[in-house]
Amino acid sequence: MPTITENDLTALKLELSVKAKNGIDFIVAASIIWSVIAVVWLQPNHPAKNGMITFFVGGLMLPLAWAMSKVFKTNWTIKDNPLQPLGLWLNFAQLFYFPILMFMYSKQP
Repeated sequence: MPTITENDLTALKLELSVKAKNGIDFIVAASIIWSVIAVVWLQPNHPAKNGMITFFVGGLMLPLAWAMSKVFKTNWTIKDNPLQPLGLWLNFAQLFYFPILMFMYSKQP
């Protein structure tokens, strides 16, 4: 496996940033999600119910970011960049926390 110098790493990070347009699709999607969450918590519901709604609204993040990527024409995958899979693996690792989170929420909302 070839070694990557600091200059190569900087160039790879810059390529990801430019082609993904600095993550504007995720930034817009997160802004929408947080706006919906603010509206949810302004409702006169029990906090446990608002917490559960918030959890499910957060699940809309990836589909909404994908839709925003179509609007802004950003790239989610850059085939020849070795840093590209890192974000996917870091997000995939979060899936292991969901069962723990749901168990804890069912016991202590």
